[in-house]
Amino acid sequence: INGDCELPKVVGPCRARFPRYYYNSSSKRCEKFIYGGCGGNANNFHTLEECEKVCGVRSVGR
Repeated sequence: INGDCELPKVVGPCRARFPRYYYNSSSKRCEKFIYGGCGGNANNFHTLEECEKVCGVRSVGR
């Protein structure tokens, strides 16, 4: 797994509401979260597909 995928989810201090995805190392899945727009980390993807590709998630049913 890419090291970025092990980072914790960080919403950040700003107040924007961007729908993003992050890799949840507990559930071993990419999950949606709301990103504030600043102060995040590299575990922050624009699409579910990008998160799954970078973090090597095998999607169920695909």
